[in-house]
Amino acid sequence: MGKSQAALSRKNFLKLASLACLAGNLPRYLLLDETKLLKWPVISLKQLPDRMQVILKLVPPVEVDWQGFMILKGNQSPGQMRIPMAQTQWNREHSNRWDRLERSADWGIVLHWYGDEAGFDRTVEGYLRGFDELREVDDYITRTSGHFLVGTNFPIPGSGSDHDAITILQTQLPDADGTPFTASHLKSLDYLLHQERRQYFVRALYELGYRQPTIHSILQDWFDGQHLDANTRSLAIELTGCYFDTPSHSPSNQQIANIVGVVWALMRRYSIKASNILGHNEIQLDKSDPGKRFMALIRCLVGAKALIDFDPVMNELIFGQHLGLQQDPALAIRIYFEWVRDYLVLVSRPSQVEAWDAESGYWSLFDKITDETAPGVRRFNYPLPE
Repeated sequence: MGKSQAALSRKNFLKLASLACLAGNLPRYLLLDETKLLKWPVISLKQLPDRMQVILKLVPPVEVDWQGFMILKGNQSPGQMRIPMAQTQWNREHSNRWDRLERSADWGIVLHWYGDEAGFDRTVEGYLRGFDELREVDDYITRTSGHFLVGTNFPIPGSGSDHDAITILQTQLPDADGTPFTASHLKSLDYLLHQERRQYFVRALYELGYRQPTIHSILQDWFDGQHLDANTRSLAIELTGCYFDTPSHSPSNQQIANIVGVVWALMRRYSIKASNILGHNEIQLDKSDPGKRFMALIRCLVGAKALIDFDPVMNELIFGQHLGLQQDPALAIRIYFEWVRDYLVLVSRPSQVEAWDAESGYWSLFDKITDETAPGVRRFNYPLPE
């Protein structure tokens, strides 16, 4: 070392190491140079289908702060407040450093419905009892847990006491640096089913990826790579209700808006791509929650919100993987929305797709983003090959 260079003291080394660690824990969007991001197309809310307009107007202004807490932003002093906390017993018992989500791998967001049918105690106390009760999973006795519970009412300051109606609750305390701890919400992945080519959601993604190479999901990584515990790589959102794809059990517009708000906030805070938003039913085939049509609607709404919000970071998380070599934002947006419906076509019955087309307003939205005026048949999707 030359005379002009001072040796790095142990104290300064520790300072630099701490800063490097902090940088590694920051969400990716804080590290991006937004001036170098692509310019993404924007449309107005009024250009969206009527139902999408209604839902997106209801999305609560929530975000996840650097400590990992979800906050509700407001216009009144102090301007924001934390979403109420209702900690599960699982989280109390699994809050050690080794219980953190794995930061070396991408994370997914998994949506579940809670399954609270008629007669269920729909209070905070009731839902916590459901989480905390012991049950048998994979031949051992355990509890369940999710990171958030999303209900049917708009979150308001002061809500969240034991007997209040459920709005949005955070059900796990994060670690000090904002990293979430693992939740107990998924059984072991059925790798044998996958090896026998019967995991048809993964097969559908293979088929779509063959046609359009930019299509890829974390679901494929989980089943194709080394055996892993998907709980260590996913955030869990539990939704009050059940059987969402059944008209009599369809979630309200406000609950759907709450879900979009929570998903959006988690994506932005933890740099999670839209292709890594999964339904429980896509991971575990003996589950039907939260529903195929419901998942397609959430994916469509997340994309639509990106179109009306001037947020280049979220555009990159939702559409960016489809840019490819052409770096064409308009084409990337089209590929994303085509993927949403094509995926539903491959994993559902035609009658389910027809019902979703009608209830979602998909073709009206697709015409707006592609400048196409005749929403007739654009392609045929054949069943998955053997």
